[in-house]
Amino acid sequence: MACSSALYLPIQNVTVNANTYVQARGIDIGIGTPAQHVAVVPDFGQNNTRVPSWTSCDSSPSELDCINEIGGLYNSANSSTFVFSTATSTNGSRTGVGGDYFNDNLLVNNSTIYGQPLLSAALNNSQGFIGLGVESVFLDSMVNATLAPSRYSGGYDANKRKGESNFTMFSSCRACARVTGFTYNDDAGETELIDTEFWMSHTPWSDYVRVPTNLANKFANVTNAIWDAAEGAYKWNYAISGTITVTLANGYTSTIPASEFALPPSSVNANGIKEPTASTELISMVRANTSSGTVAWGAPWLAMNYIFLDPVIGSFGLSPVTAQTRSSPVLVHSLCSEDANQQNSTNTTDQPPGSSDQQTGNLSDGTNTSNGATSTSNKSTNTGAIAGGVVGGVAGLALIVLAVFLFMRRRRKQKPAASALPSMSQNDAAALHAQAAELPPKYMDHPPAQVSSKAPMTIAHADVPFQEMATSRPVQQKQPQSQPVEMWAEPSPNELDSSTAERRSPRF
Repeated sequence: MACSSALYLPIQNVTVNANTYVQARGIDIGIGTPAQHVAVVPDFGQNNTRVPSWTSCDSSPSELDCINEIGGLYNSANSSTFVFSTATSTNGSRTGVGGDYFNDNLLVNNSTIYGQPLLSAALNNSQGFIGLGVESVFLDSMVNATLAPSRYSGGYDANKRKGESNFTMFSSCRACARVTGFTYNDDAGETELIDTEFWMSHTPWSDYVRVPTNLANKFANVTNAIWDAAEGAYKWNYAISGTITVTLANGYTSTIPASEFALPPSSVNANGIKEPTASTELISMVRANTSSGTVAWGAPWLAMNYIFLDPVIGSFGLSPVTAQTRSSPVLVHSLCSEDANQQNSTNTTDQPPGSSDQQTGNLSDGTNTSNGATSTSNKSTNTGAIAGGVVGGVAGLALIVLAVFLFMRRRRKQKPAASALPSMSQNDAAALHAQAAELPPKYMDHPPAQVSSKAPMTIAHADVPFQEMATSRPVQQKQPQSQPVEMWAEPSPNELDSSTAERRSPRF
């Protein structure tokens, strides 16, 4: 069965809404009227979509670094379609992190969702995100607006995908897997570092691969890393060429090269552009987990693995990325639900800590008591694929990186009335700001992926330096809220063709 055609939302360099010219990495979305552009990251564990409020970064010692880190600012006073909710729960509320509920227009590529339920919060060290969880408000809106045929997530570069393996979702962890092997390989041979098996969670917003403290120390010893107290991380003063091979409980294996776990530092320059520093040091992205429970695995792992999520049947899949010197053109394929269901599944009795049940069928935490929240369990969808986390970055190449694929219907969307906002339940707001804001850590930059202006429904990638701008937009200056600020429409990005690439680099 052929899947529906695709609307791609690549993570790329975005000129974001701010008080000065700043770029940030993320999925480019526009909020409000006129649209204020922010760069957000996908989050498989969250159901809401949250953006940084205009008061973010006010207490930050470096505003440029902060705005780059959080992905831009949203100013509700400059949107004529903003509607604030005084409710503790609305039609957009789901379990997850806290913030202020509101409704506003959401621009995704060239399509507008009118009155989209959103959250805003003052952020200083964490990027805004699109929640792609089991009860995702964003995916609900895409399906209801006929922009997406289903809530299935998945896609891959046909030149780089090899094999796949399927895993079970659990109520306590949407995309968790048990790690049974963690081997370091170099010219001296192979060294198995794992003492005790542990559970990890696929976490796109994380810069790191978190491991138990004992494993992190053994990894530092075998690689001759030195501790940098100021950075709070191990580092090397020279290039290393080893690899890490990870084995999961069902036998799935994947190898992470040093180019993904040993990275140079970077900083935001005076022009608001992030670039590598001149330092010869390499910082370890393998970090000790300082708390108990499931550990987060982010960019280094997801750079080498495609991930597909199907909340309807309660499973997710992994497929290794095949290292190639170049993939031109990128052959992006969708993965239909029927395809995913044919994958081999793991043992469903194998569960992460805190899980008493596996996630199958219509998924729900069972903890959302909001009368106004819209449940996704009764949504009827077809079997076309929507999107997913496709990640890349082999040996510094700009692949399709954490591109979220939303597979659209071919028929044209019927535009609803602009004045029709979703209904809200009005409850006591006293407890709203008492919610604990569980802020995800800093999100690492990735090589750029571009949407082709020649073929808007296909994705093009370019081997270009990550600091090269993917979009160009005049700057909105921060002004008193009584003075509206004019916004400009973003031009379509040009398709790039360059033979050079630089490593992505984190900021610490």
